[in-house]
Amino acid sequence: MRCARRDGAGIGMARFFHIFSLGSPVYPGGLAFSLSSDQWKCRIMYSELSVSRYPTGITSMKPNWLWKVIVLAAIISVTLATHYGWLGHNIWGHTPLMEAIHARLCYIPIVIAAVWFGLRGGLLAALAISLLLIPYVAYRAIPAGRLSAEMTELVFYFAIGFLAGALVERERSQRAKMEKANARLEQAHRLSMMGEMAAGVAHEIKNPIASIKGATEILAQDLEQGSPKREFADIVRKEISRLDGTVRSFLDFARPQPFRFSLEAPGEILESTLKQMRPQIERASLKLEATIPEFTEQVRTDPQKLRQVFINLLLNAVAATPPGGKISVELGQRRTNRGRRWTIGFSDTGSGIAPENFRRVFEPFFTEKSSGSGLGLAIVRSIVEEHGGRMEVTSEPGQGSAFTVMLPVEEK
Repeated sequence: MRCARRDGAGIGMARFFHIFSLGSPVYPGGLAFSLSSDQWKCRIMYSELSVSRYPTGITSMKPNWLWKVIVLAAIISVTLATHYGWLGHNIWGHTPLMEAIHARLCYIPIVIAAVWFGLRGGLLAALAISLLLIPYVAYRAIPAGRLSAEMTELVFYFAIGFLAGALVERERSQRAKMEKANARLEQAHRLSMMGEMAAGVAHEIKNPIASIKGATEILAQDLEQGSPKREFADIVRKEISRLDGTVRSFLDFARPQPFRFSLEAPGEILESTLKQMRPQIERASLKLEATIPEFTEQVRTDPQKLRQVFINLLLNAVAATPPGGKISVELGQRRTNRGRRWTIGFSDTGSGIAPENFRRVFEPFFTEKSSGSGLGLAIVRSIVEEHGGRMEVTSEPGQGSAFTVMLPVEEK
């Protein structure tokens, strides 16, 4: 029972509302009862028992599964005692009708056990009741017709336990899926609001950044090579370029450009991207290995968007790999239950992804690097999913990571 006193100007006439529910969504543990008035609000439920009064203090008692087992055992004892004729026999008699009613009473604890403990609880309750009813069936002089009816009743106990438990398990599973879906929807809504805000800010500062960059380049032309001022001017230009890249990442994520799909050879797009990125990879003192076999099949893609995916994954590998490391790129195909898929793998020999961060690598604004917007991999996944594909990631701390782009194969 939970009671909370509400402070108010007047007491007035008490208003009472009684609500009973068994296994309700609000209190799935069982029977729920609520009462409210102008000064007090109370709740009583089997699944949660607590007493609190404000402002003097809070005292709570939360029964665990043991209390449910005790209550269930008590209900089973009462129903079996009634069935054996030990309870209420002198009042109701022992007619065939009353015996049938007594037998049906055993369904109640089986259903309650299924509601509280799921499929396992329903079957265990049916087993316990069946075992306790065997002496009644075995040692009483029961006619052959009644004996078959009693044995059939035992089978129905298990059927009811299985059916009720399966329904409860299914309802709990659907409820968990709904909660996860609601959580994802709420997260998507927050990300949408954040994206709109970031897009507005990025759009407002994009033009001033371009003006500052142009002015800095003009001022640097009048400075001599090797002078300290020229060095500072170069630092300003580099930082402005980095800031401009961050702003563009925000805009690409929040307001992506429309896709222009066409049938392309993924190997050609990959080779042109590697030619573009090879100088940057070599400047980082990294070795690049590429395996690009020839295929006749194609992929339905926006070439610029797919090139952006490859560039982002290569930049991610460069940032994660120390000098002297290796970046491997491999193009291939894989047969899945949804047909053949292109596999474009990017692996590195970097530090890998920390286990606690593995599930967050594609979250917007999440990054393990000291610099960066944390939008590169989020943009990659968004583009790949727009192509009808998906991303796969494997990583081992201290050994490196591997990102695989999977896209549908299109026949010529």
